[in-house]
Amino acid sequence: MSIASYEINYKSIYLLFVLNLLNLEDNEKKAKIISDMLSRHVRNEISTEQIIDRLNSEIDFQHQYIKPKKSIDEVAKILYDNKENIKPSYGIEFGFVNNLYDISQTDIPHDLPFHARIGIGRHSTGFVLEERILLEDSFMFLAETFFYWKRYKAYAEKISSRNQSLDQNLYRKLTDIKSNIILKSKRGLTSFYSFLEAFTNSIGYDFMIKNENELTELQIARLLGYQKANRKGYLNLGSKFQEFSKIIRNREHPLLEIKTDNIPKCYKDLFSTVTPLRDSLMHFGPEKEPIFKKPEEWVENLKEASKIIIRVARNFWKLCYPDKPFPSYLLYLDYNELVKYSKTVVDNNISFISNIKIKKTKSPKKIPTSKRNKSGKKKKS
Repeated sequence: MSIASYEINYKSIYLLFVLNLLNLEDNEKKAKIISDMLSRHVRNEISTEQIIDRLNSEIDFQHQYIKPKKSIDEVAKILYDNKENIKPSYGIEFGFVNNLYDISQTDIPHDLPFHARIGIGRHSTGFVLEERILLEDSFMFLAETFFYWKRYKAYAEKISSRNQSLDQNLYRKLTDIKSNIILKSKRGLTSFYSFLEAFTNSIGYDFMIKNENELTELQIARLLGYQKANRKGYLNLGSKFQEFSKIIRNREHPLLEIKTDNIPKCYKDLFSTVTPLRDSLMHFGPEKEPIFKKPEEWVENLKEASKIIIRVARNFWKLCYPDKPFPSYLLYLDYNELVKYSKTVVDNNISFISNIKIKKTKSPKKIPTSKRNKSGKKKKS
């Protein structure tokens, strides 16, 4: 391969990736133009100088928004070697991109954990992270629960003020609404707990993958949630809080001792109130926390659990990273902002769906009784 051909090869790999990574106007069109030029160059329809000039010009333009941390040919080689892992439909690992580029001037959240997947192509600037998904799910359940509970209460009070008796049909409808409120409350509570577990595991994994060479086998195993270096036995959530923060802060003794009374109130509330209820929902037994409750009890359980979970998440983050701001990709774990965001989404969704008109399908015509034979089948004419 000539020097010029090599230059075209690595610069085109580099540029096409950048065009797909950045959400700039016309980048999709530019990627198609560059691909077309490469095809035309192979057919000798445009000169080597023309295509190199165009590649250099476009790379310089894109570098206003993103710059490589290594040389262009080094980045191109890494991209080529990892081409099987770069899929528009699945995204690409944030840590992989962050090791190659300075993304501080892009729309990509700069504080994402290593394993988050960021979008490329039409999905650029988007990202996928499990704890973010679970956090959104949780607050959507919370918002929907309060949406229905507020309206149910208002209607129930209206009926009560009029001393109006309930007919069977109305009673059944109100019972269905109460069941729906209970369902959303229960699912919301388990979703909040799942978020906390995913968030905790994510913190441990992110630190492990970034510092693997400086950690012992036991520390690596612990950050992955195991009790022993041979990766046998699992740490429970309380032990993860204790072990992860100890390793991340490089302390000889734990910063948090879960089995003592000397822990912040949010952890006590979590393990005395939320955990037993979550365990009952996941694997109920007669001697566990009761789950047959009135809707108002479940609404209160969900509300209280949501606040406790966010307090614990915030406390644990600062226990691990006292000098870092709360994660931007989780709306800084700001409870009020998360409530406001989810309420807006739920209100908009319900408003939108309410205005969608669906055509009712016509019921099949019944065959008149006179035209049926004794067996119930239609008579032959």
